[in-house]
Amino acid sequence: LSSFDAVSFQWIANLSSAASLTFSYISMEAKFRPCMVELESGDALLNTTLPVMIFHPVLLVQLISMLSLVHAILTALVVAGVELDPSAWLLRYAVAALGPYFTFGMGYFLVTLSFVFAYVFFL
Repeated sequence: LSSFDAVSFQWIANLSSAASLTFSYISMEAKFRPCMVELESGDALLNTTLPVMIFHPVLLVQLISMLSLVHAILTALVVAGVELDPSAWLLRYAVAALGPYFTFGMGYFLVTLSFVFAYVFFL
């Protein structure tokens, strides 16, 4: 398998985890909707946090553990005598695996102006 295939399979696993997490949230909301705090618009207060569910620890742990496994494989290859630069390959893999997460996160916090809210109320 090429590194592209490995990253693709990792993203498929992550997206299926995200889908199951979303469906479990929908099920929980259907069951406990009467006791949820509602906003003036009629939306549940918990629904405002739904876009950041992609940063749920269950999903991020999968990415970080995959990154640590790639680091271990690269270290083993260097010890075995294979001529490669492990830091360059690890950087390529980290950008492919974690790049979309950081891009989405920065875009979300810039578009929603969450950084202004955090600066005003928490600093």
